[in-house]
Amino acid sequence: MNTSLSLPRLHGAVPARLLPVAGRAERCAIAAFLAKAGMIDAYSVPPDWIAGNDDEIDIALQALENWFRREAPHLGCLDPHFIVESMYEIDPEATPSNKIEAPVIGLSIKWGERNVSRWTVGAGFEALEQAVPRLGATVLDVIDKQGGLVYPLFTPAVALEQASLLFWYGEEDESLLLEDLAGQCSESEIEAMRDDIVTKEDIDAAFPAWATNLTRARLSERALSTVATRHTDRFVRTAASLALRLLRLRPVSNFMPKCEGEGVYIGFGAVLCWRDNDIAMRLSDAMARRAWEGDEETYDHIGEIELHIGDIKGMRDWMRAMRRQLRMIALLDALIEHLAAR
Repeated sequence: MNTSLSLPRLHGAVPARLLPVAGRAERCAIAAFLAKAGMIDAYSVPPDWIAGNDDEIDIALQALENWFRREAPHLGCLDPHFIVESMYEIDPEATPSNKIEAPVIGLSIKWGERNVSRWTVGAGFEALEQAVPRLGATVLDVIDKQGGLVYPLFTPAVALEQASLLFWYGEEDESLLLEDLAGQCSESEIEAMRDDIVTKEDIDAAFPAWATNLTRARLSERALSTVATRHTDRFVRTAASLALRLLRLRPVSNFMPKCEGEGVYIGFGAVLCWRDNDIAMRLSDAMARRAWEGDEETYDHIGEIELHIGDIKGMRDWMRAMRRQLRMIALLDALIEHLAAR
């Protein structure tokens, strides 16, 4: 007689993973913190989402991502994302191996670009400049200066700066570099090296002078408003209107990374090329490669904040400030998309 054997099964009510009481308490504390601050509610998450999630960081991260999608739902060129880490109560007597057992007291939140993209915008800027002198320069100036406060982009001015830092010893052109090489290399070797560096002539050939000049002449806000409302060309009106709206917004706080100035920033939201596959791509790739292969410290997050559990006001203040940031990011995104469509 054949008797089939079957393995015992657990009742469906038994959880697949058992958490210590402390772990469940931390999970609930973070969920309650986010709910009281208004980041999550019954309409934004499934009923069993928190109960079925045993990772407090995943709860916070999903809440942030869901909140972000509600606040900025239509981005097409930029792709912001969040990084969340637990903050633990530090016991000075604890060893590295048992610090993780300390209770979670807060969240460290960082944000930046998920996937750096490249957009060709030169034709759009030149069309603006041709339609209204200094309009292209004005729109680019708004992108450089307002974008630099909330979501830095790799613009022609940044390309010039990186060429100077990467190849010219921080000088205005490659003259000092060539002087150094002259004492060490033959003329044929120097000529061969020219192919491997970006020269000032390369920059000047790639971009108009006003595109790399951060002290460029620009239209007044009143003149920009006039173009936005009265110009006959829809492309011109839309670009001026987006730039004007971005210009009039001021971030409540820029939440700059703590490591700003202590390393090489490589987290630009997008590379703005003047022509397809132009020198901006080469410079952004060289910057990233040097940072990754070298001994220099790098960072790629745009902003960060630390919030203690229970600081409901702090979280609400941050969310209020970030809404302004996200409006500015959405306008940057719309400008890039508009210019690239030309």
